[in-house]
Amino acid sequence: MTTLRRIAAASLLCGAVMVLAACQSGAPEPPTSSAAVPAAPAAPTPLTTSAAAGNAQLVRAFYEIAFVDKKVEEAARQYIGGEYIQHNPGVADGAQAFVEAIGGWLAAEPEHETIIHRVLVEGDLVLVHSEHHAVRGDAGLAVMDIFRVQGGEIVEHWDAIQPVLTPSASGHTMFDGPQTTASAVSEADRERNRRAALAFLDLAFNQADAQKAVDEHLGAEYVQHNPGVADGGAAFVAAFAGVQPRESAAKMVFPRTIAEGDMVVVQTFSPKQDGSGDGSIDIFRFDAAGKIVEHWDVIQQYPALTAGGRTTWDDRR
Repeated sequence: MTTLRRIAAASLLCGAVMVLAACQSGAPEPPTSSAAVPAAPAAPTPLTTSAAAGNAQLVRAFYEIAFVDKKVEEAARQYIGGEYIQHNPGVADGAQAFVEAIGGWLAAEPEHETIIHRVLVEGDLVLVHSEHHAVRGDAGLAVMDIFRVQGGEIVEHWDAIQPVLTPSASGHTMFDGPQTTASAVSEADRERNRRAALAFLDLAFNQADAQKAVDEHLGAEYVQHNPGVADGGAAFVAAFAGVQPRESAAKMVFPRTIAEGDMVVVQTFSPKQDGSGDGSIDIFRFDAAGKIVEHWDVIQQYPALTAGGRTTWDDRR
């Protein structure tokens, strides 16, 4: 992981969140993973527009009941499937493990506040970008969750969690900006944007050519919500000056993407030799010409395997 992305990752608070944090307090050290790193993003299962919208509504309702209303058991009973695959490092599979972890976390923080900023969907995958505060006024946590929905139930979950870093180099928060996507975006343009987001990340982080990434994929105006980087392409290039190209075993990979309207979500993972690694979930907003004009991210360090014995990025469907 590059220096800038390490800055944010290094600030993670082990045990800050019982279910959402990657290093749950008291969790055993996982063994080294032998799973292969994915070579290409897993495509969401194609669904009709109305079915995808229904998945987004389902996940939003689940999140509001569990985290905003703090009715964790009710949320699990209504929306979690009989098989619930969990990729959060510190939590086991299954609805009961979710209830115990989230319920314990929220019980320990009776003033906990959750704010949902955006929900994006493609097919069976739904992204929730949210803000969490133990008490009103604290810096809080930035969280991005990806849920897989099947048959009207949530059956799989991945996440990235990062303490909110202040002040921000750009003056923006990790959450402000458009909360909904542009609706009039063709399927061809969505695919173009998806390819551009992946190409931008590959150029900047695997090939270590930030200038080329900016020249080919950023718009004239680029709004940056990563707190360590100012707006604009020049600031991005400066932030990654001196980064070296990655060897094949250490290349950043992109387990899954979600493209809705003018926004593209990309999950990333950068492996280390022991199977652990740095990862993120990024959101890119595109203009009509297919150039990136805005970016949000949440960055986290992950162990080799989760409490359930799987990786934080794999796909067991």
